[in-house]
Amino acid sequence: MDKNCENELSVIQKAKQLISLSCYVQIIDIDIGKKTIGIIQNEIKELSFNILKFLLNADECSLTYLNESEIRRQYQREVIVSCKVLEALIDEILKSEDLKNEAYIENLGTLKNLAEDIKKMTAKWKNNDKKLLNKNISSTGGV
Repeated sequence: MDKNCENELSVIQKAKQLISLSCYVQIIDIDIGKKTIGIIQNEIKELSFNILKFLLNADECSLTYLNESEIRRQYQREVIVSCKVLEALIDEILKSEDLKNEAYIENLGTLKNLAEDIKKMTAKWKNNDKKLLNKNISSTGGV
């Protein structure tokens, strides 16, 4: 593992796995329509890329300045919401009774698990940032 990967937040590493898998998952022709699945699949890929982008942006924001910490929290919220949307889209595909490809179902399950992990890790990160910021505000007597 190179030095950059060792220093990288594990949530960002998971987001990279999410992108890799979302690009790997193939469109399966099922009765809800290849066009519909294709649209949903494109949305899954776009959400995956956005999740990584929001995480990288959040990681670049400093907690030292109040305005940057608010921007960071906004990016963290975007990650959490994007993960919720991604989970809902995957659930929608998995509802199809005509979906029989076990490998595809397994990959969708893995995508959903990654999105859930990223959502939880980001929420924990956001809460830790809030505690740290509140502690810093308390110790300095305000901003």
